[in-house]
Amino acid sequence: RRGALSPLDRAVAELEAALGRAGRPVSPGTTLRQLEHRLGAPPEATAYLRALSASRYGPAPQPVTTEQRRALRRALAQGLGPTGKLRALWALPPRPR
Repeated sequence: RRGALSPLDRAVAELEAALGRAGRPVSPGTTLRQLEHRLGAPPEATAYLRALSASRYGPAPQPVTTEQRRALRRALAQGLGPTGKLRALWALPPRPR
């Protein structure tokens, strides 16, 4: 089934799975904009979410950068205690799955 998804849909599915693995599951119908506000992440991390949103609703796809992905991973690690970095790395690995 994963092969039938567009690259954007795979990226959004990966984000949803990462949030769940990091202990921050999203409810159905949550928008990317709502996730921005919910995470309260720094601008570098929200740039990841905005790139996905621009790809979905904008005139041209906007690629997610390695730095944006790294920043989102750091935001996921916040508040997860001593093992937060490892858990965030597991939740959102350096390369998309």
